[in-house]
Amino acid sequence: MISTMRYLVALAACCFTFGCAHAGSVSARASTVDTIITFTGPGVRGSSFPQIRDSTRIIGGSIRASPDAPLCSVTADTTGWPRVATTISSRYLRAISLRLPPSFTPHPVPPPPEVPEGSTKYWEHILGSWDSFQGAWPDIHPGGFAVWIGPTEGYPLAGIGGGEVEQVAYAECRLQTLVGNLPIVLFAVRSPSAFLSGYYVITYWEVEPGVYVRASGDGPDSLSQAQLLAALATITVTR
Repeated sequence: MISTMRYLVALAACCFTFGCAHAGSVSARASTVDTIITFTGPGVRGSSFPQIRDSTRIIGGSIRASPDAPLCSVTADTTGWPRVATTISSRYLRAISLRLPPSFTPHPVPPPPEVPEGSTKYWEHILGSWDSFQGAWPDIHPGGFAVWIGPTEGYPLAGIGGGEVEQVAYAECRLQTLVGNLPIVLFAVRSPSAFLSGYYVITYWEVEPGVYVRASGDGPDSLSQAQLLAALATITVTR
């Protein structure tokens, strides 16, 4: 629940893998492109992540994708994972489905706000959310995944607070899916509080002119990040 709350809080604030070989590094590899966009910022701290140096891509509280990111390399095997679907409908689509690791279970989400979709007022709302809790108390490793829709273009930002948090890795790539090549950001944050540390994968794409689906997932280690990237590769949209 707490992991999902990160998304819900970030959604309100904004309105809101590829695994690495070891902690502290994230890489994006391409079969045809050898350019890797990577930013690791010791001393870069704050409450909203990811953080980038290119301020020209930061617009309206979100981050636009890099136009020349390489193709992602997916390593996790999704065979046997259950296919799950969003539970809140939209005028722009009936549902979004993907395969998530079995540890992820649905988290109840509120109904859409009264502001209608497509309104001149801000109308972004969540479509579906899932939590993952591995281990036993006090050694619990949380994770989560959430999808929402709205008029905002760009990568969603995760609001992470309650202690000192530092971004330790960042990379961008493009993921081949049935809905097109999705821009992807993979980043990691570290904190003296293990609960605030994590590995993230985020994306967005345009489903109608001026309408964007955005998604964000996180887990405790590079393996969970690799799994979430593989999960995004299985995305389908039902109109």
